[in-house]
Amino acid sequence: MLLASVMFQIAVAATSKNSWLSKANMPSIREGLTVTEVAGKTYVIDGYGIVGGVFVGDTNINETYNTIPDIWITGAPMLTARPSYTSTITSKGGDNYE
Repeated sequence: MLLASVMFQIAVAATSKNSWLSKANMPSIREGLTVTEVAGKTYVIDGYGIVGGVFVGDTNINETYNTIPDIWITGAPMLTARPSYTSTITSKGGDNYE
């Protein structure tokens, strides 16, 4: 399970140790974003931009977290900024549709 906060700090639950493990921080500070995991990669999209603790507007940022080797990759931006929405992955016959 991956959690992201407005402070962009990332932690993964280590249930076997009853603790949290720190991971690479998100490149951008955001809130009101959507998070979806597909095939071991976590996609963090859109949200509200935060700079110096101040809301600066809607974003169209698309970042992907790869657990191995614990890095973030910035992807192509969304066509429009869409904060405070959700995303879902469905599967039909073994194929994933985004």
